[in-house]
Amino acid sequence: PADSEYFIDGVHLDYLYHFAALTSVISEKVIVDITFLPGNFGARYGRATAGIIDVHTTPTETQTLHLKASVDLAQATLYGEIPLGGATSLVVAGRRSYMDAVLPALLPALVKNSPTVLPVYYDYELRLGHKSAHFGDFSVSFYGANDALAFIQAASKTTGTFNPTNLRYADGFVSLQPRWVWKLSPRLTNDLSLVGTYESLDVNTPQASYKQNDWQIGGREELSLKLDATKTVLAGLVVFADSLNFSARLPIDLPFPVFPSP
Repeated sequence: PADSEYFIDGVHLDYLYHFAALTSVISEKVIVDITFLPGNFGARYGRATAGIIDVHTTPTETQTLHLKASVDLAQATLYGEIPLGGATSLVVAGRRSYMDAVLPALLPALVKNSPTVLPVYYDYELRLGHKSAHFGDFSVSFYGANDALAFIQAASKTTGTFNPTNLRYADGFVSLQPRWVWKLSPRLTNDLSLVGTYESLDVNTPQASYKQNDWQIGGREELSLKLDATKTVLAGLVVFADSLNFSARLPIDLPFPVFPSP
């Protein structure tokens, strides 16, 4: 799994699903299709050596106001399409889980008898789009997500290493992605995407901790020529820079083995 890659409109994404298997970090309302490539893909996807999931989003375009909210036992979601006049519109989306609050209230014995670990996640998205009759579609997307674990235990038992305040896990990212899709002719299309992303990981236990901060900046320029209904020629350039900082705290009283044994 570490060698798999996620992309949104051809640009690298840190992760696509909360906790790798729960709900998507991108609103399903803006997704037009998902391409899954288990292998045998070309250089278009860069350094990936396992599988590829490429999410394609729909252009932001609306003339009427649309708002939708949903609530269930696990999460609450909000989605809105807001016309700003002319060919400009805004999409707003967000999601927040609250299992860490609902389950202890519904099942108090679960927390009373033993320590409980529950997933906590949220994501958000702002997408500003403008459609031009002569210069194509412009959009600027600002989105992010966060996954964390809530360690819950009865107050009378929060002692020693089992104290929930001694345990922490949080993994998240925030990304800004401008995009310009310009159809130069009925067969020739230019697609330019830029991206800046900040990722963070924070893991803490009483014995050890690890923190990681990752800055990424890059862009993708792709020119596609449609030859017929089944054949398309692609040419492109990908530029990507990455800066990674991390710190770790390890226990100093580890029982290192002695070799050779006495």
